[in-house]
Amino acid sequence: MAGVLAIAFLSGAVGAAEPAGAAKVNINVAPAPQLQTLPGITPDLAQKIVGARPYKSVDDLARAGLTKAQIDAVRPFVTVWSPRTKKKFYRLAPGEKINLNTASEEMLIALPGIGKARAIAIVESRPFARIEDLMKLKGIKGKTFQRLKALVTV
Repeated sequence: MAGVLAIAFLSGAVGAAEPAGAAKVNINVAPAPQLQTLPGITPDLAQKIVGARPYKSVDDLARAGLTKAQIDAVRPFVTVWSPRTKKKFYRLAPGEKINLNTASEEMLIALPGIGKARAIAIVESRPFARIEDLMKLKGIKGKTFQRLKALVTV
């Protein structure tokens, strides 16, 4: 579906050289536990990374308190997406989903049928216990929910 954000997951062992063709962790969408699989990323740093989103470049991780050495250590394993280009270049990988409880407004807007107002409503309605709770929001019923349910998780 056009306009859907790519979510990539890290493959391979932590600290190992990136395997050929391995997907990278998107620091704008990965949940904190996934960020902790990156070299040198503690649970505290993972939470800071999530809290400082969105990022335009890997170097922006400095805003989350990472040192240059820490950024350089994770650089081969991570990627970012640009809110300005997401509709042209990014899609969800098969089987991957956006977490309704952790996704930024920009990530939610990348979903089909979700504009700024609905993204804000989703963020303000957190936490969601199940994806069906989306249907409690204005404008997310029937067809819209059917398009979303395979692309989201809680």
